[in-house]
Amino acid sequence: MNSSTLPSRSTYVQTLLKAYLDLPETPLRSRPVDRRLAHQLYDRALPLKTLLTALLLASARRLTREPQA
Repeated sequence: MNSSTLPSRSTYVQTLLKAYLDLPETPLRSRPVDRRLAHQLYDRALPLKTLLTALLLASARRLTREPQA
């Protein structure tokens, strides 16, 4: 996949960070390291749909695990 199939960098980063921040048990604001990672993922041309799905899966796993895990 090349970057021409991705949304613009700013749309990609904003969408990814918003999805992350909208999840339960995440911070209220993104940190510089979060923004840097979002830019790196864009540079690697990772599909946004794949990342959004991964965020949901990770959140579901975190919410259903045993508290002491």
